[in-house]
Amino acid sequence: MKLEKLYYKLKSLVNDNVEIRIRDNVREFTKPYAEVVLVSNSNTYHWTAFRAETVEEALRKAIAKLRHPEKNYVDEHGTVWNAKDNSVYSANHIRTFLRNN
Repeated sequence: MKLEKLYYKLKSLVNDNVEIRIRDNVREFTKPYAEVVLVSNSNTYHWTAFRAETVEEALRKAIAKLRHPEKNYVDEHGTVWNAKDNSVYSANHIRTFLRNN
């Protein structure tokens, strides 16, 4: 799927007050990665990030989590984040980014 389609799919899932940041070739102590960061404009510390090897994979991870916030999230290191726990990948936290339909 084209990046543009993935971007618009992601954009259709989030509130209008959510900023979408997409970065590629990020280097931090590891091999380069891509990331999609969602930031609520109402609170600068209200964010979550999805990392992968490519922008396409990062967009797909973000879309999948937003579509199913109640599912556990597996990050780029293989760590499982329980959706019921209190984290930036918890179901409650992810739902704050979702568009109210």
